[in-house]
Amino acid sequence: MTTLIEDNELDSELQELYSIGRLWVTDLELLAQDLTFLQKYLDKVLIQAIKQPHISNRDCTLMAEYLVRVGMLDTLRIELKESISNYMHIIEALIDKTTLSFPLSLVETQSLLEREINSLLRSYVSLKRDVLGKELLVPGADSAIRQQVYNHF
Repeated sequence: MTTLIEDNELDSELQELYSIGRLWVTDLELLAQDLTFLQKYLDKVLIQAIKQPHISNRDCTLMAEYLVRVGMLDTLRIELKESISNYMHIIEALIDKTTLSFPLSLVETQSLLEREINSLLRSYVSLKRDVLGKELLVPGADSAIRQQVYNHF
């Protein structure tokens, strides 16, 4: 179902929706950097742990699970970024007046995307807390790495 664009107020609303979409894309780009950093950190910690004979298999398994979670979040981030990009193309066309009607589902899509990005960011914060809340570095490992991670976040 579609409706016709009839006033400038609607145009401003569309511009606002587009701006929100740009903010989401920026959030996802920053998240990509954080996930890359977290993955490199976990890779390094896992390699150090494997070299230590006194580190349990359970600890190594936990770190590997964290790496899987990082990968899953990154996959969700990529898919969400694509959905947001598609959504923004629809809004762009409406703003540029290349089309004079818009789907009523635009508001529903906005709401859905907002819920998805919020869920993704909450999952990331949970993962970050799990990783940084654990003593992941093996005894005697370089504490500068941990400090770098804490400073990064």
